[in-house]
Amino acid sequence: MIVGWQLAGHMRTSLVLDALRMALGLRAAGADFQLVAHTDAGSQYTSEDYTQTLDDAAVLASIGTVGDCYDNAMAESFVDSYKTELIADRVWRSRGQLELASVEYVSWFNTQRLHESLGDIPPVEFEALHATEIAATASISGDGSLAPAARRPADELTERRIEPVGVDFGPSLPVLSENGSAAQANSGAVVQALLAQAATTGAER
Repeated sequence: MIVGWQLAGHMRTSLVLDALRMALGLRAAGADFQLVAHTDAGSQYTSEDYTQTLDDAAVLASIGTVGDCYDNAMAESFVDSYKTELIADRVWRSRGQLELASVEYVSWFNTQRLHESLGDIPPVEFEALHATEIAATASISGDGSLAPAARRPADELTERRIEPVGVDFGPSLPVLSENGSAAQANSGAVVQALLAQAATTGAER
């Protein structure tokens, strides 16, 4: 499940901070385990502003060793899917058009795309089923009554509908600018995706 993301033409700390703050704002506290932020060893993730934000939100930082992507594999896998399914073989009139298409892609990824590791269902459905299972296994109190289950982040899950921007996620023809030339998407644009796990089995990227 993608809960925080940002697109920009730079690699400054503000890029990853925006994605982190979006994720923290969308998901309320209340999980019965501590949240861990897995990242690579980039300077953005080791910066004072980023680490202080993690500390303020009681999020543990987990940084992989230099030169590998193992600790950040979930985010790396999503970025690869994003580039392959949306960015590759397309050109864009503007960064704004690309951003709107990215919003639609993230919504599709969360609510419609089937994920094999989740039993071929979308992440939003997987989280809803997990929340139902937690409620069904609520603890029994001493007097034999059913004690209410603790609220989980998935309980607050809602599906936000956005207006489509007319992008399907298959091959398409180049988009031309007003003067008839092809406007190539900025290759330096970076999406920082913060993935949240609904259960210990994890959600597929």
